[in-house]
Amino acid sequence: MQAQHSAVAADVANTQIRKRGWAVGKTLGQGAFGLVKLVTKADTSAACKIIAKPKDRKEMEAIEMEYWIMKESEHPGIVKCYEAVQTPGNVFLFLQLVAGGELFDYIVEKGSFTERLAAEVTQKLLAALQYLHGRGIVHRDLKPENVLLVNKSDLSQVKLTDFGLSAKMDNQSAVMHDAVGTPGYVAPEILTMAQTGGYDAQVDVWSMGGVYTEFRPAPIAARLLRFALALDSPGR
Repeated sequence: MQAQHSAVAADVANTQIRKRGWAVGKTLGQGAFGLVKLVTKADTSAACKIIAKPKDRKEMEAIEMEYWIMKESEHPGIVKCYEAVQTPGNVFLFLQLVAGGELFDYIVEKGSFTERLAAEVTQKLLAALQYLHGRGIVHRDLKPENVLLVNKSDLSQVKLTDFGLSAKMDNQSAVMHDAVGTPGYVAPEILTMAQTGGYDAQVDVWSMGGVYTEFRPAPIAARLLRFALALDSPGR
C-alpha cells in the first residue's frame, strides 16, 4: 500500500514539473525528504528536488527557509537554483546539475588532497560562506556531504548545497539557539549554548575547519578531539 502511495505522489510531481515546461527524466535519488528527478528544458539539464510538505509547522518552516535561500542566492560557490515553486503538496527546487558527486565520496575513495588543492577548495568554500554571512544566512551543517564537485576532472570546482538546517539572521536575531549540526563538524558553541547563551555565524567557520582536516592528513589527536566534541552533539 505504501508503494502505491509513493507512485501516485511521483505521478503528481511529474505533472507539476511538466507544467513548468521541464521534461522529466530518471530518478537521481530518493529519501525521507522526497525525490530528486533529472529534468531538462531546452539545453539546460537540472536536478529537481521535490520535497513533500510536512504537517509539522517547524519542519515546514525549515523547508521554506531552504526554498528562500536557494531561490535568492547567486554565487559561483553555491549550487544555482533555476526555479523554485510551491504547490499545495510539494516544494520544487530546480537546481543546477552537479555531476561530480559529493566531496565526501571522493575523500573516501581517494583519501587526502594535495596541499595546493586543499587550499583552493577551502578558499572557494570560505568565499561562499562569506557571501552567505553577508546576507545574514548561516549554513549550520557544513560537511563534506554538503559540498558537491562540479566534475571529477577539476576537483577545485566545488559548490555548497543543502540548506535544510540553515537560518536567516537579522538585527533582532543575531544569536541562534537551535540545536543543529552533524557530529564531527558541529561547533562547540552549539554544544555548550546552555552556558554561552547561544551562537552566531562563526559556527560555520569552525565546521569549515573540520572539513579542512578531511582534506589533509591530520594528527590522530586532532581527530579524537573533534570526535569527543561531537559526542554530545544534537545529531546523536
